[in-house]
Amino acid sequence: MAPDPKRKPGFYWVRFEGQVIIAEYVGSGKWQVPGSDRAWEDKEFCELICKVSRPWVKGSSMTKHWLNKVAASALADRETCEATYDLCRAVLDRDVPGDFVECGVYAGAQAAIMAKALMDYHGDATLFGYDAPHSLIKRRVHLFDTFTGIPAAEPVDHEIWEHHGAAAGESACSIEQVQFNMSQWGIPAELLVYHEGLFDVTVPPFAMHGNRPQIALLRLDGDLYSSTKACLDLLLPRVSRGGWVCVDDFNLHGCRKAVLEAIIPAPIYWRVPTK
Repeated sequence: MAPDPKRKPGFYWVRFEGQVIIAEYVGSGKWQVPGSDRAWEDKEFCELICKVSRPWVKGSSMTKHWLNKVAASALADRETCEATYDLCRAVLDRDVPGDFVECGVYAGAQAAIMAKALMDYHGDATLFGYDAPHSLIKRRVHLFDTFTGIPAAEPVDHEIWEHHGAAAGESACSIEQVQFNMSQWGIPAELLVYHEGLFDVTVPPFAMHGNRPQIALLRLDGDLYSSTKACLDLLLPRVSRGGWVCVDDFNLHGCRKAVLEAIIPAPIYWRVPTK
């Protein structure tokens, strides 16, 4: 990987011994891996990616190192993060039309994994950045959140009501922090669409807009009855045939009530833990 005076700074797909990772070329023959402050010389960089570019699944640029780093910022466990990636790849491999949507993003880990799946699927592109705009990837990841924490619970939200009452603001992560996390994880901003505010304010314009794409994967992590119901009522009809819906908080009474009011899920699928 000799220095190329014509190479422009930006994010590149880097192929090495059959593996693919995403790295940033910062100029002057130096490379940087997202999340690291160090700039690597070309030769050093080749040695580095020998060590960190082993994918956790065949055909993926999502290394164990990357996944562990992102999963550490999630409220869910690593296996839930893996499941998100697997569902994304399933709808992409089957050409199910639509974007990816997450309602309740916290620090952005699940949304980052959705974007990573898009990037892997379109890995035939030789580079990202200035020379190959992300308009080549038609799908987007939509992030719905207040970015100020969970709204106030109601008595129907038994578990949360008992512990916090009507207090709001739990699990807060600002939109600026989420955007910073995405940059650290190497997720291009062009793939992400932020919808800031309460779901009953932000979801209706999205769902009712005539030119909006369908949804291939809908991931709900709103904790509350009202939040889950607002999303299901408007977004479930936009999920494409063959698409997937993931409800992260089905163990919570209010969330479960909202789901069962919208649909009786049958058959039910779940993943057996690997540990």
